[in-house]
Amino acid sequence: MPSRGAPTRSTGRRRSSDDVRAQLLAAARDLFGTQGYGVKTKEIADRAGTAESVLFRNFGSKADLFVAAVAAPFSNYVTQYVAAWERHPPSTTAEELVEDFVSGLFDLARSNRPLLLSMVAARAEGGDPLERISSQIGRELANAFAKMYRVLIEESRAQGYEGMDPPVTIAAVVSMVLGMVLLDDWVFPPSRPPSRTRQEREVTTMVLHGIAHRSPDV
Repeated sequence: MPSRGAPTRSTGRRRSSDDVRAQLLAAARDLFGTQGYGVKTKEIADRAGTAESVLFRNFGSKADLFVAAVAAPFSNYVTQYVAAWERHPPSTTAEELVEDFVSGLFDLARSNRPLLLSMVAARAEGGDPLERISSQIGRELANAFAKMYRVLIEESRAQGYEGMDPPVTIAAVVSMVLGMVLLDDWVFPPSRPPSRTRQEREVTTMVLHGIAHRSPDV
């Protein structure tokens, strides 16, 4: 079995273009997360077991690859959540829907923590092209989470909740989760951090009651 981080080896079967793209993204997430934006595209291509020219053919530039590596997991997650929400049985409670979203978002943020920290560092460093990359990632993430607006609106009507502001609600939830994951060593005691279950349950409770218990005029 190849060790973690080893370049992908050919198995004799020609990889599809989707496979190659997925392996390039996986390599990029790993290397951007450990080395930051300064990692060489050739190193990413080598890790994915392909040529650097293939990387550029798929993503155009290192900047575009960085944006895709950061934004794609979140966009895919929201798309999958919305699809699952559309299929949920009538017996599903609002608490279950919020809990599923919060728990999945925590999982996503934790698994992509090094990459997200790399993105924050790149944003802080500033300068071209990092400022353009940061702005593009912001647009991509905003577009992804905008898909949740319809879910919030329809579910609030079904549950009898009034006065909700979907864009601000989604932004608040995402900010809470990302803040708790990225700043965990700042906001929790290092010796006794709360369990994953406690964190997810508390955010779920705050979100659910913040949505349900409000004046229609708010």
